[in-house]
Amino acid sequence: MQLTLQQLFGANASQDISQIIIQKSDLLGLTPATNNTAESLLVALILTAESTFEGEVVDSNGNYLADNQGNILSFDNSLLYEELVVSYWRKLIKGQKIIDQFVLFKFSNYVETN
Repeated sequence: MQLTLQQLFGANASQDISQIIIQKSDLLGLTPATNNTAESLLVALILTAESTFEGEVVDSNGNYLADNQGNILSFDNSLLYEELVVSYWRKLIKGQKIIDQFVLFKFSNYVETN
């Protein structure tokens, strides 16, 4: 299955021949400002993309849904996409900072030539 532009960059993402337009308000974890850092934008792009691949199931109010035993329902769609997987790996605490680490896999077909 091919990923759409909106799945990776937010509901209002669009493109033309020379530009990709991404609405900051569509990016997860980002508070839009005129001076967002490059790092915060990159992390927001990764968080938004990752939400397509795996996460917890929430209702329309953002509340987590759980099964009868109280386990939060989650999903993993990574097997549906042929060329890219974005996966949350781990959280580290370093000094006064929390570091969320992700793994991005980009796949391509290998064709042997003689």
